[in-house]
Amino acid sequence: MTGEVVSASFARLRSAWWPIVQAAVASGLAWWLTHDVLGHPQPFFAPIAAAISLSAVVGRRWRNAVQMMFGVTLGIAIAEGVVVITGIGVLPLTLCVLIAMAAGVLFSPMPMFVNQSAASAILVVALRSSGIAGERLIDAWIGGGCALAISMLLFPPHPLPLLARSIRGALQGVADALHSAAEALSRRQVGDADTTLAITQSVHDRLAALTQARAAARDVVQLAPLRRRYRPDIERADMRAAHVGLLANTALTLIRLSAAVLDSGEEPPPHLAPSLEELADATGTLARGATTSERERVRRVVRNLAEQPASSYGPPAIAAAELQLHAAAFDLLRVMRDQDEDAAWRHGLRMRSAVSASRPAEAARTARRAAAKSGAGVLRKR
Repeated sequence: MTGEVVSASFARLRSAWWPIVQAAVASGLAWWLTHDVLGHPQPFFAPIAAAISLSAVVGRRWRNAVQMMFGVTLGIAIAEGVVVITGIGVLPLTLCVLIAMAAGVLFSPMPMFVNQSAASAILVVALRSSGIAGERLIDAWIGGGCALAISMLLFPPHPLPLLARSIRGALQGVADALHSAAEALSRRQVGDADTTLAITQSVHDRLAALTQARAAARDVVQLAPLRRRYRPDIERADMRAAHVGLLANTALTLIRLSAAVLDSGEEPPPHLAPSLEELADATGTLARGATTSERERVRRVVRNLAEQPASSYGPPAIAAAELQLHAAAFDLLRVMRDQDEDAAWRHGLRMRSAVSASRPAEAARTARRAAAKSGAGVLRKR
């Protein structure tokens, strides 16, 4: 058990290593700019702002940076106005926090914005004599700017793998939930409400992560100059993610109907549990990353499930479960109609590598090197 915990810990560290390096570099850069370049004696907030901004989920860091910068600005402006009118003390401090947090809630519902507004107002009142307000404002903007430069200009995340991981995670959550429902049907095991709730909550968590990844991918291709060429790919991948969301909601309804079949005491049809298992296996295969032959096999299986005739009579719970099974199969076919974003990313890498290694590209590089050595490049620039 201890070995598994250690392995999981190192796996988390490996996945978070590159964002940690980015946060460290941004913090060091922010300190250098404020301390060595601007001469601030204790620019503690610049590296803190950079590190906190880059602690968010990859792809959404720019929001943290912007909220921090404007939250600090709002808090300092409000506190300075209150202190000029009322002076410093307990009541001015209380009034500053009240107004800053209220204004923060009015402008943005995000906790980062509200918290930074309140913290900045407190520091203005508490450290009034040290002139920390102006330095804190400059430090916040420099730290946030370093975070923006690192995360969106120099090293923006690749939107396709970012979205692919969340799509596969959602598909795997649906597959696990369907496996549980199929196992309960095959064993005629009536589950309690807490078990069903735990299964559905797991799928909802995956869907929430998928929604966040979709927004992050759209932000990256809109704001990061190095990723704008991926806008058409992200539009297609975003459509696939929407279909995955529809599949997940259909699967959740199917799971609840399967539980209703068991609760009704009726004998479920013999094909219902195997069909659920086939649908779960197909979804799990796509979640793991199917090859071309596997996708064709999955497509045949899912098409057979979608075209399988439903019972025209029987208990309502069983009839509803069979209809929902067909709907889930159709949703999975819609997911498969869209292009696999991982495959698109790998294809793009192969195409760029092929173009880079082609004879025309090599000839162009040779010509540029020759021009640089001869000085022709300098003349052209002039």
